[in-house]
Amino acid sequence: MISIMDVYKSNKPFLELIQLLRPDYYEKEPIPDADWTLIIEYAKEMQVLPLLFFMLKQKTGITLPADIYNQLKSVYLANSNRNLFLTYDLIRILTLLDKNAIPAIPLKGAYLAHVVYEGPSARQMTDLDIMVRWEDITKAVVILEALGYVINEKYKINEEYRRSNHHLPIFTHQSGTIVEIHWNILKPLNKSESGKVIEEILWFQAKPGDIIGAKAYVMTPEFLILHSAIHLTMHHLFNLGIRDFYDIEHIYRKFRGVIDWEFLISSAKEMKLEKPILLTLALTDIITGSDILDELNIKGINFQIPDQYLIDSLEMVVQGGPIYNVSLRGVKKNPGLLAIVNTTVNRILISRKMVGMKYRIRADSLMIYLYYPKYLYDLYLRYGLDLFREALYLDYEKEHQGFWEWMIET
Repeated sequence: MISIMDVYKSNKPFLELIQLLRPDYYEKEPIPDADWTLIIEYAKEMQVLPLLFFMLKQKTGITLPADIYNQLKSVYLANSNRNLFLTYDLIRILTLLDKNAIPAIPLKGAYLAHVVYEGPSARQMTDLDIMVRWEDITKAVVILEALGYVINEKYKINEEYRRSNHHLPIFTHQSGTIVEIHWNILKPLNKSESGKVIEEILWFQAKPGDIIGAKAYVMTPEFLILHSAIHLTMHHLFNLGIRDFYDIEHIYRKFRGVIDWEFLISSAKEMKLEKPILLTLALTDIITGSDILDELNIKGINFQIPDQYLIDSLEMVVQGGPIYNVSLRGVKKNPGLLAIVNTTVNRILISRKMVGMKYRIRADSLMIYLYYPKYLYDLYLRYGLDLFREALYLDYEKEHQGFWEWMIET
């Protein structure tokens, strides 16, 4: 398998960031001040600034410029405060859901921060994601509204909406907290080989538990990894930075020796998601330095991923996903004019939530629309003419079609 040096050897600051995030890293030679500035920029874009500061605090012999140290410390403390408020809000919501006999599963950030990370402040959190059963969606909405959360998008809870979505539009609170209520982690019509809807599989494996004293259902370690991998690949096409890879690495370290890898892979096969999961595990090893694949080999789970597909994926990670926005379930050999227009528009006209997350502004604020021109300008600065060339698929067929088709093969 390829090494991290094979892909990022020409990108020294990003490679240094990856190395600094590894527990066994030691400084062989001082990092130049100019590199530190770029390391910080990458860490911010990759959503691992708090984790970087946490890891640096554990190391000795690494000298940071004073302004860089103060900047990292400031971000870490701000993230700590934000995580504290988000955790408080999560506990309030879970407590009310439990009092109303609504089973709920906390997803991603808040649960992982408190359960698998050594320090909850090391994990950057943006919003709260909570999963309830489809039949409890209306009751969950009533509870959130009673707590002061509002939805600013029109929606109608019916079977058509259920078939085309896996969560409601975002809820926002005047405090700034954002909540997503899920009933699935993928669209419900993605069925397994046995015909089970994926949400049924999720609830079957969930176990009663708690988070900071609030009763909730929790995913097994296998499904924590599975969900992180789906989030990276099927939802965001590697455009969320490297935070999710470190989620998986921390889950692995926390539950090492307990994870049932055969169950995880068989579940992925049943959901027709085996390749995205295996690819994510391989990338986790390459990026974080973990040894998940060695453990899989010991268990007799062997697989091969073409080196070029690993390289393609790693390049997408550092550039923020594919320059075009493509649906893994909708890849076609001849996309046609309509698909070209659709994917170009999807890439440029991203959701208010995504703009809000990128520029730290509330998604329900009218100011959000002033940031779309800035987003277009930032795209131009980052990609230049490559943006338009890739968005129009002029290089898509030749360079990337095989990768996406391989991803969705069953």
